[in-house]
Amino acid sequence: MKKCSKKKNYNRLLKAWQSLYISLGGTEQQVPAEGTAKPLISVVLIILFFFVFPPVGTAEKFQADSLLHLHTVYSSGNGTVEEVVAKARNTGDKILFLTDHDVIRMEYGIPPFRNILKKTVEQKSVNSIGPAKYLSEIKRVNSKYDDMIIIPGVESTAHYFWTGSFFNDTLVSNNWHKHITIIGLDTLEKYTALPVIHNGFSTSYIKELLPGFLPFIAAFILSFVLYLKGEGTLRKIALAFMIISILFAINYHPFKSSMFSQYDSDAELFPYQELIDYAEKSGALSIWAHPESNYEERKIDSINIYTPSHAEDLVRSQDYTGFEALYRDKSKMIESGKEWDTILLQYCNGERKNPVWGVGGIDYHANGDERIDEVETVLLIDTADTLNKNAVLDAIRKGHCYARRNGKENKVILQDFTIGNTESETRYGMGELVKLTGNPELSIKIGEKSGHTFPFNLELIRNGRRIREIKGEAPYSEKFTDEPDKKEKGYYRLIIKTGKGDHIVSNPIFFDYARSTGGN
Repeated sequence: MKKCSKKKNYNRLLKAWQSLYISLGGTEQQVPAEGTAKPLISVVLIILFFFVFPPVGTAEKFQADSLLHLHTVYSSGNGTVEEVVAKARNTGDKILFLTDHDVIRMEYGIPPFRNILKKTVEQKSVNSIGPAKYLSEIKRVNSKYDDMIIIPGVESTAHYFWTGSFFNDTLVSNNWHKHITIIGLDTLEKYTALPVIHNGFSTSYIKELLPGFLPFIAAFILSFVLYLKGEGTLRKIALAFMIISILFAINYHPFKSSMFSQYDSDAELFPYQELIDYAEKSGALSIWAHPESNYEERKIDSINIYTPSHAEDLVRSQDYTGFEALYRDKSKMIESGKEWDTILLQYCNGERKNPVWGVGGIDYHANGDERIDEVETVLLIDTADTLNKNAVLDAIRKGHCYARRNGKENKVILQDFTIGNTESETRYGMGELVKLTGNPELSIKIGEKSGHTFPFNLELIRNGRRIREIKGEAPYSEKFTDEPDKKEKGYYRLIIKTGKGDHIVSNPIFFDYARSTGGN
């Protein structure tokens, strides 16, 4: 019975093969005989399989320009959501990541009741205006400009702390500009539950904060009992203790949005790691913003603020998506052998679960003649037809992108940066892992959007060391092989500069000789 069934299935396959053979130009007389059809069918099926299911890896992808880190009137920006979107649309950037500040609020109180006897300075933010209004306005504008992809998010100050004294004018707010942008927060609940200081009423840390609250509740209950049973002086003392204990209970209530107060100078990276972990659980992206910007000494409403460069914090923190490799300030940690390479080598050595990707952050506020497209993140999407919100977030999450800072004349394009085995046509691009069997073949192609020619300087970095420098003129294209240590997992990345302010930072392409799987 089984033998008959197999023969029937084979005959059906043979007829299908004969029809295909004739449709491709053969004649009935040329149709292979039954004895020769089996191997021919196998060959054809294999060929068809590779046409329908091509090898994995990066073929030439669609490049989509995006603007990341934009502010509107919902925080420190001067443009409405619609004005910012329209301006970006005019430059050809149709993917926007809006990141208004979630909270802009500082408090300083007098001990022992610092949360009661306090001065508060607050500016408009998503929290103060309302995240529901923020999301609603973004949705409205995106419906109007339906050719745009607008992804909401926030820029967060997870923590800050005070040093000095209010009474001798030495009071300083530290780390006020140590920011992480959280991208892809799409529901009201995800905003109200953000674990950042001054984000309102929260039940997230009751378990941790309750031990500091309960003694005052116990003192209040005891004082209340004494007040009811006591007389004269004892009753007065009990009343005083009731008032004091309730004030302390209010001051140390456990319904806070962060475990750390602005007086905890030893919180270090814990509040930031909490925020990163929250973003990951929420399905959002976490990007360290402007880690080396010059925010050392500034003032906000007569308050001294101090935020030193903190590139080392990116080495110490874990599980965030990426960082702003390019922004409108100097970035040193992208140079060969600096902090980014330390982080990438941690990943290669198994000390880090995921790689860390570089993006471009504009930090746009619509101030005067500020250029909205000076810094972009160029996303690599499979095809233009697959461009949607999920594909955009996935491109950054997987490192399928590169950072670009534009001069006033050019928009440089990294048209190709791929790696493959010398004996294979399959190519792997930024954010991917290629399993090598021999020496890797690298392909680099540089162009410009309008077809301009321009001089450039290119650095090729392998495992934290610059292994090649190319000075030439674009358009430029080259393929060459390299000989890395076959015992180590590693990566290649590029830095491209021109003499006119253009700057490209690629994401890494990883290689491995030991692992049997490829691709991120």
